[in-house]
Amino acid sequence: YKTKVLATAAQGDLPGMEHLGAAKSPTRVAMQDLRSAILAWRRDTWEKGLGRRSKYKEPAHPNTDDLPKLPAGWAWMTVEELGPPDRPSAYGVLQPGEETESGVPFVRVGDIADGRVAQANLKRISPQIAAAYPRTQLEGGELLITLVGTIGRAAIAPSELRGANVARAVAVVPLSAGQFAMDRALV
Repeated sequence: YKTKVLATAAQGDLPGMEHLGAAKSPTRVAMQDLRSAILAWRRDTWEKGLGRRSKYKEPAHPNTDDLPKLPAGWAWMTVEELGPPDRPSAYGVLQPGEETESGVPFVRVGDIADGRVAQANLKRISPQIAAAYPRTQLEGGELLITLVGTIGRAAIAPSELRGANVARAVAVVPLSAGQFAMDRALV
């Protein structure tokens, strides 16, 4: 059953996946076209919000020379291309200090398991320390990846953790594709 579901998802045929743009159906946009649309959205978002202060820098494109061939309708993208133009990927707080009972929730490697963030026993850190790391302050929807200890665990930050921060051993990868989809009413 799992194999069939994964194969169906890879072909873009699961119910509710129409907005992802898989190319199997003629009514769906090819992923290359979706990639181009996401990149155009990034540039437009930059120009509307930050363009007055600095020049837009194109994200790095993937070097696909040594990568495997993808199924028809798929496209390679870098993490930078998927991220919002004004928020790069980053890792979190270097020295969280003592636990502060009324402080900011703090996600550590051990809090990420089975694709989720266990929120029941999150440590809390000083708001002043958390404020020193604004790039990793969570908004909800970011991809969190563990970098130390149990490497490679991943979860999407739930919206309930808006304002929380993460440990240095956790990478925060902001994703613009979800915002892009909402802006374009693709979901």
